Amino acid sequence: MNLFRKDVNIEDSRLNSDGQQKIAALVKALPDEDLSMSWRSDLNVKLMAAQEAKRKRKATRKIFTWGTSLSCGVAASVLGVMLMSPANVVKPNTRTSSPIMASELVKAHQESLVLASVSAIPSATHETSITEDSYGPQDDLL
Repeated sequence: MNLFRKDVNIEDSRLNSDGQQKIAALVKALPDEDLSMSWRSDLNVKLMAAQEAKRKRKATRKIFTWGTSLSCGVAASVLGVMLMSPANVVKPNTRTSSPIMASELVKAHQESLVLASVSAIPSATHETSITEDSYGPQDDLL
């Protein structure tokens, strides 16, 4: 006997056995029932309701997809317009007198040198300022 090949030849004696004959008689004895028209009508109503619900879901999904895409497009357009438009930048006055600018640059440089020369102990700006109106130790007494 080969286990991997199905036995195609079915014996007639197995088909005409007592058990098979009893089952055939029981199936023949079952009454034939025609489907009622009300059952078919109910089935049609349910199918139509299911199709309508599916159609509504599709419409909602379309609106949601298009609305999201449209709003992203509008936001990108607004961002593009904002980035491309010239901003109202206030230009500094370039007609300042050069001696005042030079003295301010020298003062800022001197203060940065003083701050850099201070060790790792943090200090306040009034402690390292070079100007005469700076904070002094005698101010603590007042």
